[in-house]
Amino acid sequence: MSLHPRIDKLERNKIINGNFNVWQRGESFTGADISFNYTADRWQYQETTSVGACTVTKSTDTPAGYSGYSYNTEATTGYGALAVNDLSRVRTILEGADVAGLRNKEYTISFHIKAAVAGTFVVTNGASANGSVGSFVHNKLITINAANTWEKKTITIPALEFAWANDNGRGLELNFTFAAGTNFDSSTTDVWSPAGGGVNIGHSSMTNFLSSTNNYVRLFNVMLNEGSEAGEFNTAGANVAEELVMCQRYYEKIIGLRAASADQSVSTSQGYAYFDLKVDKRLASYTIVMGASIANGSRYYGPSGLRGFSSVVASQSFISSVRILYTISGTVVTQYTGGSYVIILTGAEDYIAADAEL
Repeated sequence: MSLHPRIDKLERNKIINGNFNVWQRGESFTGADISFNYTADRWQYQETTSVGACTVTKSTDTPAGYSGYSYNTEATTGYGALAVNDLSRVRTILEGADVAGLRNKEYTISFHIKAAVAGTFVVTNGASANGSVGSFVHNKLITINAANTWEKKTITIPALEFAWANDNGRGLELNFTFAAGTNFDSSTTDVWSPAGGGVNIGHSSMTNFLSSTNNYVRLFNVMLNEGSEAGEFNTAGANVAEELVMCQRYYEKIIGLRAASADQSVSTSQGYAYFDLKVDKRLASYTIVMGASIANGSRYYGPSGLRGFSSVVASQSFISSVRILYTISGTVVTQYTGGSYVIILTGAEDYIAADAEL
């Protein structure tokens, strides 16, 4: 299925999964799982710290009168005194083609936030010219007035006269920085300025929101729309199913009973399996992620009957499918010459994922 995220929906939220409803990778992340990795779909957490540790979880805590989920970052070990390179941030990266209409125009970001302590944090916008790193950044200091209280914030970003990327690479990056060492300090706020290597996403006056164990910061209903006023929150997709499709353009997990097709086997015990994807990916060349126990729990059913795998490895990615190379346990009498068969992906860690994130 092919569906580009912003067809005939320029009035909608430009942030995919701004309501944190989709979590294909899981709903709780700790340690190495959140070291610059994606958590909620389209949302990445970066923790580079020598003094503490955090968890990221899908939370049901929302502002009064709302339902749904928030993005919860919580210190399992307080950060304490920050070293110069310590950092905690949440970010989403928007595809260039999806934000091309914002060139030379002001736009508005709105969201709800709640934290265990009051203080000031930094929201950074980064615009990219080459699809890889930010060329210009805009930093805004935002104050949380009361601890343990949901507050709505609105930021209007001035127009940037700059030809940022308008293809399927990185166009605009939105960062929420909750703790940062001095190497991340920016000397400017409220204006676009050269990125300076992409590290100036903090500020000397910001609060360390994760200084103590159990301190937390939660985000809810993040929206970006064109113009100087915040629109009423909506999702990028018209409904839950369409929002999931938009997320799956960047990441899709294959799990459960799935039919596969095959070329002629490599040998009497090895062959290639092709899995069709539900949604065409952002690009043809991407990372194929294999579940930790896929070779142990998954099963093959073909001409030689039901068998286990001794190994399963990624082989090649395509826009609409992925290919794996499998080795079957035991002896197969007849070499497979192609056709259809079934791969059974049984457990939570028996999966194949197509990862085409920005």
